[in-house]
Amino acid sequence: MNTNDFSTFSAQCFRDRTPPCTHACPLGLDVRSLIEKIQRGNFTSAYRVYRNHTLFPAIVSRICPQPCKNACVRRGHDEAVLLKMLEAACVTLTKDTAPIQYNVPKKNFSIAVIGAGLSGLSCALKLASRNYRVIVYETAGRPGGRLSAVLPPEIVLGELELQFAAVEYELRLSTRIASLDDVVADAVYIATGANGADFGLLASVDANALGTARNGVFLGGGLLGADPVRSIEHGVRASHSIEKFLKVGAMDGMPETFTQPALHEAFYSLPVTRMPAAIHDADTPSKEEAVAESKRCLRCNCSECRDNCELMQHFLAYPTKITADITSSLNVIERLTERVAQRLVNSCTLCGLCKKVCPVGVDMERCIMEARRLLHKNGSLPKAFHDFWLRDMDHANSAGRLLHLPQGEGNSSLLFFPGCQLGASDPAYVLKTYASLCEKHPDTALLLACCGIPAEWDGDEERRDSVLHSLRADWARAGSPRIILGCPSCRKTFARCFPESDQVSLYEFLAGDCPEPALQLADEPVFIYDPCSSAEDPMMRQSVRLLAQKAGLRLAEEDGASAHARCCGFGGNIYAANPELANAIVSRRINAHPAEYITYCTNCRDIFSSAGKPSRHILDVLFTRNPSDRKPPSLSQRRANRLILKGHFADNQDIAGPCRQGDGDDMRLTIAPELVLKMDRELILEEDVKATIRHCEESGEKVLDTSTGLYSGHLRIGIITYWVTYGSDAAGFVLHNAYAHRMAIDE
Repeated sequence: MNTNDFSTFSAQCFRDRTPPCTHACPLGLDVRSLIEKIQRGNFTSAYRVYRNHTLFPAIVSRICPQPCKNACVRRGHDEAVLLKMLEAACVTLTKDTAPIQYNVPKKNFSIAVIGAGLSGLSCALKLASRNYRVIVYETAGRPGGRLSAVLPPEIVLGELELQFAAVEYELRLSTRIASLDDVVADAVYIATGANGADFGLLASVDANALGTARNGVFLGGGLLGADPVRSIEHGVRASHSIEKFLKVGAMDGMPETFTQPALHEAFYSLPVTRMPAAIHDADTPSKEEAVAESKRCLRCNCSECRDNCELMQHFLAYPTKITADITSSLNVIERLTERVAQRLVNSCTLCGLCKKVCPVGVDMERCIMEARRLLHKNGSLPKAFHDFWLRDMDHANSAGRLLHLPQGEGNSSLLFFPGCQLGASDPAYVLKTYASLCEKHPDTALLLACCGIPAEWDGDEERRDSVLHSLRADWARAGSPRIILGCPSCRKTFARCFPESDQVSLYEFLAGDCPEPALQLADEPVFIYDPCSSAEDPMMRQSVRLLAQKAGLRLAEEDGASAHARCCGFGGNIYAANPELANAIVSRRINAHPAEYITYCTNCRDIFSSAGKPSRHILDVLFTRNPSDRKPPSLSQRRANRLILKGHFADNQDIAGPCRQGDGDDMRLTIAPELVLKMDRELILEEDVKATIRHCEESGEKVLDTSTGLYSGHLRIGIITYWVTYGSDAAGFVLHNAYAHRMAIDE
């Protein structure tokens, strides 16, 4: 993608766009702001919002034809919000009706307004408030025009007097203008009402800018067939056109005053809860009724993505803001701008839920992945955010890699691919599952490796494709068999990047011929937790539920499998970039339901279990009998588990037998349990600590603290510098502290 194309991702987002009610209102009333203030019971502030748009609130609240009523989103579900009554409540319940007086410099221009109806007076009020000299000419003996036929004169005259109290203008009643040549002014607005004098200019009027063929003369209101409320809008629009003419001599007006984008129909797809009207048969509702009615208003604005996305909540951002920040980060100007979206881009779990809940399908997962790819290509993606997971991928694809072909090359009908984390959590997951598969399909091959998703999440397409190329080669050696995928993330990756293979999830495969469950749980209900990578695979979600039910589990679900699966906090390699957000996601997930969780993603199970949530993998139910409180292995033990698993096949051991222990390292290192937890939090492996201690001992580059007898030293491995504080005992070394950071030390 081009670095300036990211706005296209959020182009369809209608967050903060003009809602239907405001779109239908000739005066563009900011209904969201008005309703928000009424909902808080602040009628004085609400009145100010209303007056700023309508100019004459006591008049408009009585004569408005309510075009907003037909536009109201709620109307399609029960009854439109009674906005006109709420506007009337603002007028009667405000504590202050005094207009605001603006201290602006006096202008050296004069404007003549012909006609003292609503349109002429609106233009006059706006220009007078900007301190132009305004003279209004009216043939009748009082202002108000056609209002005298629909409203009592005391209301009309009282409101006009109130709103003009803070400005200076001249009103000449009982004065007929026979010719524009009789008017001495720098600009003229003709607002003589329906069938009024147009001075021969009606045919030439520009319906947008309201300018005419005569320079400096504008025309609008009832002369153009406008109703009273639209006449006010014409007067306001004409005031802007006149001001532009006075400043630059142009007659084309201000486009922002007469153009607006088309209404976004997606507003009508927003969720609505039925609520009966709170005002009944009352021209002027009470404060309590008005507040209750205002709460029926949806304040139409879409927040579906943010309501469901912890990333957007954490960064207080919606798609348009995110794409703007990404564009800025990709087009950074040295010494002037910064890459403001770096942490945001790397804090996305890439679950894709935003697109699923968005009424118009805005795809921020793809947006952020494209940003990561571009940042990676230009060398701007912080390496430390993904370094640990890439090293872990490399371990799974080197020391932990194995292709087991029980029938020899090219003779397998099935290939079991458990993924890199299933065996790392517990080798028995893979061993017992593979044994079950081989009972009925003895020619089943086994491939232990990583699918390459850490490189995908890093934006490194070349590295991801290299991993997939290697996997394809092993698949071909096995005879291009059907692939049984034990990891939902691998399933998602293979479906997108390895489409030429015949694939099926392990759980869908087992559901077709369910094994006898190894574990009979108590009668307490369990909750099936769907990992985010299962969102596009309904068969996988349904198969896990079928397996659970066949095992006799009682499911604590109301709606069954949901396509709105949520990330556990692991996806996208976000932990290194934003541990605070990752931990917040975990906390929210484990508190989403009180029942024990049954999941089919190893990362979900281990993350939830480490946070204290009783959790089992579905394979615990089917094969391993692991308890729901089994603590997940440390990061270092996960790597050791991969080697243990590989060793079962490399040594031709019985695959159903016990797991071997040990990793072949001869260094004896004691680490306290609380320090192991700290190392896991900071993504420090035991092998990195050992390498640092070995370097210190062999090179002598260490510092002795004579007060404690402990040594300190450091070693840079890749892009990370590791620091250790250690001592020794009869058994070997004892680690007292370890930490790591991104830095290079020049010595």
